[in-house]
Amino acid sequence: MKNKIDTNKDKLLRMVISLVLAFFLWAFALSNTDQTQTKQFKGVPVTFINEANLTALDLVLDNDKFTVDVTLYGNTVQVSKMQKSDLVAIVDVSSVKSVGLHSLEVSISGAAQNVSVSEISNKYISVSVSDMKFAEKVVEISKTGTLAEGYAVIGEDSDFKVAEVYGNAENVGKVASVKANINVNSVSQDVRMKAQLVAYDENDQPVSNVTVAPENVDISITVGKIKEVPLELITAGNVPEGFVFYGVTSDIDTVKIAAKENILNGITSVKTAAMDISSRTASYTTSVSLEAVEDVVFLSETPIRVNVQIEPEETRELSFSTVSFINVTEGLSASAVHFNGLTATFSGDGRIISELDTNDVKVYADLKDLEEGSHTVTVEFDLPEGVRLKNTEPMQLTVTVSK
Repeated sequence: MKNKIDTNKDKLLRMVISLVLAFFLWAFALSNTDQTQTKQFKGVPVTFINEANLTALDLVLDNDKFTVDVTLYGNTVQVSKMQKSDLVAIVDVSSVKSVGLHSLEVSISGAAQNVSVSEISNKYISVSVSDMKFAEKVVEISKTGTLAEGYAVIGEDSDFKVAEVYGNAENVGKVASVKANINVNSVSQDVRMKAQLVAYDENDQPVSNVTVAPENVDISITVGKIKEVPLELITAGNVPEGFVFYGVTSDIDTVKIAAKENILNGITSVKTAAMDISSRTASYTTSVSLEAVEDVVFLSETPIRVNVQIEPEETRELSFSTVSFINVTEGLSASAVHFNGLTATFSGDGRIISELDTNDVKVYADLKDLEEGSHTVTVEFDLPEGVRLKNTEPMQLTVTVSK
């Protein structure tokens, strides 16, 4: 029984101690609301206001990137809640009317109630002002991302074709291009989107301290489907006499194109521009463009590298012991007079000439409408493709037509 009483006394004592501690903590917190402290924020960005006044005078800030360190003083609770993002360092340029260096006052806004600014690292900043220079740049459209599979961009347009860049002479002189950057990731249909214009230097790095007008543009993107079609290699003319054109080859056999689906359905191949071989006497390698197709975009790399094969003709001499006669009038017969055979020289494609023999060539004379008697006729030849007759001896025969 005594142990139970002692335990209850201990519990009661602990409760009393807890209440006393809670009271002192409450009293401390209550008294602390009247305490003050300081807090410093480093690198608060400076915002310039009334820059339109400078623009109206064709003036511009050489540099608008400034920061200041700000120290706040005030109620401990309020100061402790403050963040750097709450503060705005403001410089008013409305008093600037000329080029040169100007000392301008920095003011701070955004401090909480019962909090004041006790110190600014640079109460005044020195800003350089120059005459404004202007330059015009063609708006370039820069795309990032990958379209939906099987689709490609076949057209792009901006509602502004030219942008105006202005700033001081040095900064404007750095500008090599103005781009509208858009993301076309997963796009599969025509789209229109707004894009900010950004000035870039020759190394494709953004140029600061210049203004681009307009600030934003509307970009239209036209999307088509992709198709792969055979490539036709086209030549024009014939090589000079004494040479053989063997053909054209390329490292690629097909070309990827993109267009609207109704146009793609009617395209079965793509042709190169015609290559004139009429004055060529040797094989050569060249680059050739693709023949334009309306409303179609070529996705394969162009121009196309091609190899044109041209070689000197090869010759071969064959001897023939007989000549056949065709179109002999019915009821008549023909025979050659003093014919001891003939020799002919052929030229052409070396691959054919090297294998050519008398079985590949038909030698004949046409006796159409010839009556009885002695006649002089010309010897003719039927030749394989790629072979031509250079000369023959004899070229004519004497034939006797009789019953």
